Amino acid sequence: MPAELSAFPVPAFAVQTLAENAVKHGLEKLRTGGAVQIRAQRLEDGLVEILVADTGAGIPWLWEQNGQPGEGPLPFFGLGLRNVMARLEQLYERRDLLRFESAPGQGTRVRLLLPPVPQPEPTSPVN
Repeated sequence: MPAELSAFPVPAFAVQTLAENAVKHGLEKLRTGGAVQIRAQRLEDGLVEILVADTGAGIPWLWEQNGQPGEGPLPFFGLGLRNVMARLEQLYERRDLLRFESAPGQGTRVRLLLPPVPQPEPTSPVN
């Protein structure tokens, strides 16, 4: 993670939920083990991307959609992912901030996109 992002606010338990899902639903199904990678970067459009990628079993429903899952809660969402999605929608008023990619034998990549935090407008002193 770049040092500039070390103080960037991230919704509580969002990354933890994604990492737990990667282990529980991706890696636990493998006999040989696997890996989870978590990275953060600022994108050109100003969004901060937190990537949680695993080398696990993948999500068959996504394969059937040819990588076009759409927005909002997906059929494979459990309580944890629904909570993360609801929190993102409440905080940022957007339903497109959680993106999934999956391929057979290659695992799953989840991109958590976070808009810049709006800065409060300066107030002028009252006379």
